[in-house]
Formats: sequence, C-alpha cells, structure tokens
Amino acid sequence: MATRKNGNGKRGRPRFFTNGKKARAIQLWAEGARDEDIASELGCTVVTLYRELAHDPSFLKAEKEIKAMWDQQVERDLQLLGRGRLVPEKGAAPPNVTALIFWLKNRQPERWRDRHEIAHSGKVSLEDVILGEADEG
Repeated sequence: MATRKNGNGKRGRPRFFTNGKKARAIQLWAEGARDEDIASELGCTVVTLYRELAHDPSFLKAEKEIKAMWDQQVERDLQLLGRGRLVPEKGAAPPNVTALIFWLKNRQPERWRDRHEIAHSGKVSLEDVILGEADEG
C-alpha cells in the first residue's frame, strides 16, 4: 500500500490546526470563551484542542497568557463586587455575598473551606461508646 504525502510534503495525515484555526482560538480566548466553546466553534473535540496545545509551545504560551489575564481581571472584579465598589461598566454595585464567599475561600482556604479536618486525641472504642465511658476530654 502506497502512502501519500499531505499538503506540506510530509507523509501522514495533515494536522487539523492550521495557523488560521490557531489564530481564531486565540481570538476566542481573548474574548473570554471556554475551551469547550472554542473546540465546538472550530469543529473539533476538546481533546484535539489540548493535543495541539501540547504539540505547539507557542500556541500553549498564548493560551496561558490570555487565561492569566482573564484570571487577573476576574479577581479584580470579584474584589470590587465583594466590597461593593464601583464597577466602571456597570456603575455602583452593592456588596455581593457570593463574591465575598468566593474571595474568602480562594484567598484564605485554610480558614474558609467548606470541609474542615478535625483531629482528635485519645482513643475511643466501640465498647466505651456503648457503655457510655468515652473520655470527654
């Protein structure tokens, strides 16, 4: 069986991601789109998108920089909303309880996480519990 050359002179299947598709993905990330939405828009799966990110370091770098910029912006907005500060696009906003909760959970997870680890000292056996002799101290 003979192998055919793809469009770039190499053997095998041509890559799905062309420079145009990468540029479109970068544009969509810059607009705040999620990976799932970008994959859908480009006509591929999220796995294909992630595979291309792993294959192309410059594409991965662009994705990480854009997402870091969005994370910083959302953090600033969350801080403003949590404190009831002025949000330039929307005017003054009252403090937002949900924003405060997210802010505290992310900034101080050891104090504000939903689940707390509680360690106890001493030994409690089933026999002690049944007989009511468990040490309360």
